[in-house]
Amino acid sequence: MLVRRTLRTIVVAMVLTLAISTTLMAEVGGGLKGSGGGDAQHIILRALVGVNLTDAQKTAIAGILKGYKDALQKDIKEVVDVRTQLFDAIHADTYDEAKVRTQSRLLASKEEELAVLRAKIVSEVNAVLTTEQKAILEQAKEEFAAMIKAKIERILNLINTWIGKHS
Repeated sequence: MLVRRTLRTIVVAMVLTLAISTTLMAEVGGGLKGSGGGDAQHIILRALVGVNLTDAQKTAIAGILKGYKDALQKDIKEVVDVRTQLFDAIHADTYDEAKVRTQSRLLASKEEELAVLRAKIVSEVNAVLTTEQKAILEQAKEEFAAMIKAKIERILNLINTWIGKHS
């Protein structure tokens, strides 16, 4: 039960602190392929259940999310589209540094807009939460950060192992 609660808390922290970042969706699985944010809404709803929100909090947070729904879906779609274009530029048959740089700058700009929107949402949602709920989320943020750091370290170790084996 403790593991299940910890897992729920981590998911809630991911959603409320990152508010539908595309990175989060990649971590969770499904991603945004063609969904225009539909997966993101599912993740949010699932996570909010784990915080034990009151009915009033649920109504308030639903109102917040509804108010940003169109902008959020638009920004997420733009980030995904530009990320796909950058991926294509990186993996093109012909190396084109200018195109990769252009797509990278465009992606940074789109991610900046999404980050600002996420921060607005997080700020408004946090205003609805109790001190206890915020404390739970703060602890979960630390656990989530450690989990991401460990995942990055595992990936880097795999790369280094592969290089060592084949060089």
